[in-house]
Amino acid sequence: MTWLIYRDKCPECPTEPKGEVIRQIFPRYDVCSKNCGILLNIPSWREPEKKVSAVCWRVGNGPEQKMTLEHYQSLSLAVKKFCQSRGV
Repeated sequence: MTWLIYRDKCPECPTEPKGEVIRQIFPRYDVCSKNCGILLNIPSWREPEKKVSAVCWRVGNGPEQKMTLEHYQSLSLAVKKFCQSRGV
């Protein structure tokens, strides 16, 4: 079976050469190959017009911030603990 691989460059890497992002058949969230630490929204290779972008978050009226992998992992852990305490 042949796999179609569509490669993109990470828009968040601060230096050249930029990290590589591989698009797959389904859209997903991931970090680049150089581990710049920013969580990326990676569209499917079926949607070539969509660009790879950073996932951002904001608290209240505060500034918009790019979500790092550490933020995502701690948020996931907090949601998991909350759901467990509610019996969900």
